[in-house]
Amino acid sequence: MGNAVQRNRAKRLAREAFRCVRSQFPAGLALVVIVRQGLGARSLAEVVSEWQSCRARIARRFAELPVPSTEDQGRAALATKNSC
Repeated sequence: MGNAVQRNRAKRLAREAFRCVRSQFPAGLALVVIVRQGLGARSLAEVVSEWQSCRARIARRFAELPVPSTEDQGRAALATKNSC
């Protein structure tokens, strides 16, 4: 992946690109992004384009997830509240 400068640039680009397309994704979506290759000289527009190209696949997988019960949501909220 590269040194710290390259890793931080990749994180900044991924975050900013997602902010640009956030409204195109389902509400309540939480993603974990793992950058496996360096972004090199890619521009923000190129990374935004990558987000847009995988939008349908992400939305489809999000729709397939089970809806948590109210009890599960309560437990998750309690666990979040009690974590440091």
